Amino acid sequence: MKYIKNFFEQFIILIQFMTRIPIPIKVEYSEKKLGKSIKFFPLVGLIIGLILYFSNFLITVYLKIFFIIK
Repeated sequence: MKYIKNFFEQFIILIQFMTRIPIPIKVEYSEKKLGKSIKFFPLVGLIIGLILYFSNFLITVYLKIFFIIK
């Protein structure tokens, strides 16, 4: 159980470190935990990329409809 908690804490620490996304979960920060969270860089990058991709898609679709751009 402690392994799962540490795994989850490392993921949350990296999301808080790399983004401005507010996460309402209190996690005790330490440099050691941040160092161990390096394994989550690809996953957090994928999450950020998907958020940007879908926001770009939605903005372009709705701007085309709003301004009737072809």
